[in-house]
Amino acid sequence: MLEKRLYHEQLFALTLTYPPSMDAIMDALQPGAFVHILPSPSESRQLFLRRPLSIAGLDREKRTVLLIVRVVGQGTEQLREVQPGTVLDVYVPYTHGFPIHNVKNGARALLVGGGVGVAPLLWLAETLHAQGARVTALIGFRESRDVFGLRTFEQWGDVHLVTEDGLSGKPGRVTEYVRDFSYDVLLSCGPEPMLKALAHITAGDSRPHYASLEARMACASGVCRACVVAVRSDVHADTGHHMVSTDDAARIQHRRVCHDGPVFSLSELVWRAP
Repeated sequence: MLEKRLYHEQLFALTLTYPPSMDAIMDALQPGAFVHILPSPSESRQLFLRRPLSIAGLDREKRTVLLIVRVVGQGTEQLREVQPGTVLDVYVPYTHGFPIHNVKNGARALLVGGGVGVAPLLWLAETLHAQGARVTALIGFRESRDVFGLRTFEQWGDVHLVTEDGLSGKPGRVTEYVRDFSYDVLLSCGPEPMLKALAHITAGDSRPHYASLEARMACASGVCRACVVAVRSDVHADTGHHMVSTDDAARIQHRRVCHDGPVFSLSELVWRAP
């Protein structure tokens, strides 16, 4: 670990460095990728399972990785206490990130993020801007103290802030404002209720809509299948979006968030009926 920054007691950022031997692995990553990290050094290990954390920034010249972490349990709490200079055990899985190759030069890309799900959109915004896309970020947080990334997004395009406490930006949730924006492609990451609402809002819209999913996982290599998600087998990615019932079992398949994702088309995803 190179550096640690505390936003407040429940939110922090880590900057990690990696050795030249990992250059080929890191060069192959694209926005939406994550690392699978043991929350404490091996000599003081108390937890067996790793924690998946989205990559918020990748500087290949400096060989640094930025992670933004919210404390949600014992693992992330332990990680918050690790000090700079500590060597951490980090696994970089093979993943399918955002399909940036489908976003053409000049395309209007709307990035929609909620909470710590905003983190991977920082790297995505930088990458899309570099390839000529017109980036707009619509980001939301529960409290104004949770806000991060504003200055970074401003470097790469327009940014619109929403907070549920109404103390920063516009009041409410990001899903209340999506219809206010024109776009050619929508790329999102956040909690399941936000993504489910986005799927409802964009139902029947033929424009491409993508979502990076958050999931608990054990191996992050596709073997244990602890992080499977239901998808429609009869809906091709980037076509019309549908809210479907899990009763439609004949058309449902399961994909691994760690290996087949974490990014999927919203049109594929099956949401549990209320």
